[in-house]
Amino acid sequence: MAVEVETLGWVGLGFSPNGNMVGSDIMMAWVIDGEVSITDRKAVSTSLPMLDTQQDFELVEGYEEDGKTVIQFCRQLQTCDVNDMEITVGAVKIIYSWNDADPDPTPSQHTTRGVKYLKLVGATKEFPAALEDTTQMNFTMGNIAVPNDATIYWCRTFRFNQPVTKQHVVRIGTQIDPRNEQYIHHIGLYRCEETYEEMHANCPREYPETELNGAVEDCTREVVSVWTVGAGDFDMPQDAGFPLDPSDTYDTLMLEVHYNNPDLDSGIIDDTGFIWYVTDNLRTHDVGIFYIGHITSTHMRIPPQVESFLFSTHCSGECTNLFPHPLNVIATFPHSHTAGASIWTQIIRDKKEIDYLDLNLNYDFDFQGFIIPDEPIILQPGDELILNCLYNSKTRSEFTLGGISTEEEMCFNFLFYYPKIDIPYCITRFDKETSFNAALDSFQCNNVDVNNITTHEELVAGASDIERT
Repeated sequence: MAVEVETLGWVGLGFSPNGNMVGSDIMMAWVIDGEVSITDRKAVSTSLPMLDTQQDFELVEGYEEDGKTVIQFCRQLQTCDVNDMEITVGAVKIIYSWNDADPDPTPSQHTTRGVKYLKLVGATKEFPAALEDTTQMNFTMGNIAVPNDATIYWCRTFRFNQPVTKQHVVRIGTQIDPRNEQYIHHIGLYRCEETYEEMHANCPREYPETELNGAVEDCTREVVSVWTVGAGDFDMPQDAGFPLDPSDTYDTLMLEVHYNNPDLDSGIIDDTGFIWYVTDNLRTHDVGIFYIGHITSTHMRIPPQVESFLFSTHCSGECTNLFPHPLNVIATFPHSHTAGASIWTQIIRDKKEIDYLDLNLNYDFDFQGFIIPDEPIILQPGDELILNCLYNSKTRSEFTLGGISTEEEMCFNFLFYYPKIDIPYCITRFDKETSFNAALDSFQCNNVDVNNITTHEELVAGASDIERT
């Protein structure tokens, strides 16, 4: 890593579990008369961080030039030091600070500080773009007028004519209308089995989260492109592409955008959507998208005032035994909402955990994206997948239910893989009693009086026959 700061004093950069100074693992460095000093410190209070007994930051290079201080350094992802923070895949909260004065003899209080979210491992990897000889297919909203509702979904259908000869999509690009970045929660593009005429009768239109049903709901079962806050374009590996095949019979794609507008702003005109980069130069493998998780419903329930509530979903070996061959997973795209704190997926083979499909212990709703392993991860028929979503509801006074608004929750993971199969998903659905009892157990473990819970009417009604102890 390297830091470059417009100062000739000391600079500091830290890995923080929560974006605050206390508890952070901090590097502080400075240059005096050409000599570079770098220190490994632990912040136990808001005063000068203490020197760590184990110094784990290794200086690569440091200098002052043109009024700037530049420090390049290395550190192991896992140092086995109790004072250090393990660096894992996903967004890491980075705190930074500096002072224009050199230490005399110790660093004085910062004059500037801040926090950013950066992806340091795995998720920053990208496949090299290869867009030569490509054409573009655009699927965007077409400058629709977005209603001034707090949460709204909008869909638009496209008649899709299959190519005369097979083609590959080599990049799934996103077009986020720069006027409206703060309103876009997520975008999905779906392949519909319904005819264009059937779907066009339902789209374009708006619908609140309580009305996701009928043809629109049926169409959302096969995902062909996905984007959420913090993600970017997705380039396929150079030996694979998403297939557009003349033998496919569908003729309709549906674009869906979730707009989040808590301030009820009006006058929003939007042209957000996807851009496919398509080539006639076929690659070796056909890419598919397979997703796992819990069906979006109020059967998913997260109790309030809990720092760590684990919600796990299960894709059984019975389901994956339907795979006609092993799958090579080239990227994953885990997704939950604002209560999400960590997401990880376990691979179970012959009743033993063999690997993580992905591991994001620092999930941040505002910094999502693709997690790309160094090499494809192979899923065998018969493997079990356990998707774990850990939630923090410490600041919430009511139950959080599953749903598609930002204030509700989800637990999904989208797997990009090859060779493509005709199985689009493997979904868990807990019954209300199981979900409610799990929530009650969490309350009792946290010494919360369940008889005084303030919650949504549907939760109370759905659990009216469950005895509270």
